Amino acid sequence: MRVRLSIPDFWQLRVYVLEKLCEAEGLETSQVVLAEMPLRKRQRVCGLLLEMQGPRQLRKQAVWSAEEDRVLFYDGIGRRFLEAELCPGPGLEGLRLALESKRVA
Repeated sequence: MRVRLSIPDFWQLRVYVLEKLCEAEGLETSQVVLAEMPLRKRQRVCGLLLEMQGPRQLRKQAVWSAEEDRVLFYDGIGRRFLEAELCPGPGLEGLRLALESKRVA
């Protein structure tokens, strides 16, 4: 499934990703942890891998490409179940700000 959204802020994007990953499994967002890992292309950060870790060793992932402003959602066995185009999205500037705020925290 493919959707088109306006999510111009990284923190709103993070909430949306967590909600969609939980929704697919019928989980409450308070039951899971969302881990983030920067993705690199040619030595520069270009996106984030967001991984939901839930009960029963459940893991689902979403990949945010800041360059393309889209998020790809994957289930526990690696099948894509949703693609979200962000128009507008946080973009590379939003990614930079998110990474800087993580360093400070």
